[in-house]
Amino acid sequence: MSSQTEPRVFRMDEGLVEDYIGKNYWYYIKSFTNMKRKQSKLSWNFAAFLFGVMWLAYRKMYRHAVAFAFLKVVIVGVLVYRQLHEYSTDWFLLAIVGVIFATHLIIGALGNQYYMVHVYRNVKILAYTPVSREVQVSGAEKTGQTSLLSSVLALLALAIVSMALLIVVDAIEDRVEEAQPVGVEPRSYYSTVDIVSRSTIEGDGRTVGEVFEEKFMFGQWNTNDLEGVTEEVVYTGTLLQRDEIYEVTLVFEVNSHAYQAVMSEVLVDGYLLTGDEAWNLLNNLFK
Repeated sequence: MSSQTEPRVFRMDEGLVEDYIGKNYWYYIKSFTNMKRKQSKLSWNFAAFLFGVMWLAYRKMYRHAVAFAFLKVVIVGVLVYRQLHEYSTDWFLLAIVGVIFATHLIIGALGNQYYMVHVYRNVKILAYTPVSREVQVSGAEKTGQTSLLSSVLALLALAIVSMALLIVVDAIEDRVEEAQPVGVEPRSYYSTVDIVSRSTIEGDGRTVGEVFEEKFMFGQWNTNDLEGVTEEVVYTGTLLQRDEIYEVTLVFEVNSHAYQAVMSEVLVDGYLLTGDEAWNLLNNLFK
């Protein structure tokens, strides 16, 4: 009675399994046996961890190789998309390394389980195919064992993807440097106030902070958080012109990732200036 309920997979010809696995047969049989005995899917394979998708392709687990490669591309694509909008590479490279390490860790820990299911499924198909023993053995050797060519092709594909990522990262770094204010060292961290105060107006070598310090009395910087990566920087100061005293407020919207600052509002004594009035005031300040 127990023999009738036993899974058919355990009655397969181990000789056919050996023909299918080929190299390192005893290592994999020992791993398969230990996983069954412990009823666990975990079995560490250092080669699988080290080579990742290349190992999957080498063992002809093409569906797994494509699935993990696709997973990498999707996650990395999301990271690249975010970086194209945030212009920062500091955590981007760490995230890429993290994704690669995580996928290799999964393959290293579960690779033998994937391979056991792959081997037994395909050997079961061969074992119960009504053909001669010679045809079964030939089919196991052709569809199983290893493929160095597949591993090399996987390596080439990974190399192409890596080159594409390097090009994207380089382009992001160029955009970061181009977006930074004059005099700001590449990839240095500055607060949003620093981004505004260290910026310069085209045609004038002085920074905004230097001009404000020269023209205003009792100047003060304040910040307010806005949505996303944008922050509001508010400068208030007292301006003395033609024996008249004015309380001036200048409001900037700053993207700290892109090192970009845009003036959004100018108020004089609480009165909101129009665009032309604001530019006239700035022109007078930077004379």
